[in-house]
Amino acid sequence: KSEYRINLSKTALKEDLESIRKGVKIVIGLIVGLLRDRITMCDEHEIKKRRIQKANK
Repeated sequence: KSEYRINLSKTALKEDLESIRKGVKIVIGLIVGLLRDRITMCDEHEIKKRRIQKANK
């Protein structure tokens, strides 16, 4: 396992707060996108499964 450690001081936060906000926004956007893809994929799988079950009857 890898450990990531980020040490931030108060001055670093004050000086580059806007950059940190943009970075966090990008990361959250990526996570939400991946979760949406996962949900969509699960829905498609269920629809396909139902279609196959109907065809087998």
